[in-house]
Amino acid sequence: HECVSPDKYNFSLFHAYLDGCSVVLNHADQLCPYLAALCLDLQRTFPHVYTNTYLTPPESQAVPAHCDDRDVFIIQVYGEKRWIVYRNTPIPYPYPHEQVGKDGRTVPTEVLEGDRLIDRVLRPGDVLYMPR
Repeated sequence: HECVSPDKYNFSLFHAYLDGCSVVLNHADQLCPYLAALCLDLQRTFPHVYTNTYLTPPESQAVPAHCDDRDVFIIQVYGEKRWIVYRNTPIPYPYPHEQVGKDGRTVPTEVLEGDRLIDRVLRPGDVLYMPR
């Protein structure tokens, strides 16, 4: 689902989730000591680490295809999620204002129709690392 006003669901995450919306908690490491400890451990290798969590209903997608301006670790905790990583990068090492698939910047069709570097289903315990 596109971003929706919380009052559409009477401010109920449960109702929004049942309607196909993802529940996203940015900087979850500020609320969970276990995630905070994981971030501290990763900061020995990576200079800036934080945790975002996503709870996405089956047959739904939290965000469309996009490029990030940072390294990303995906840790599948529950359920299954198909991840597709495309071989061609529209902008190598994008700055925040260059991230395609975000803020109205579309991913070029030739990228989405091109070769896939990764196309797999993650299951609980699987980890996927995508460098910037």
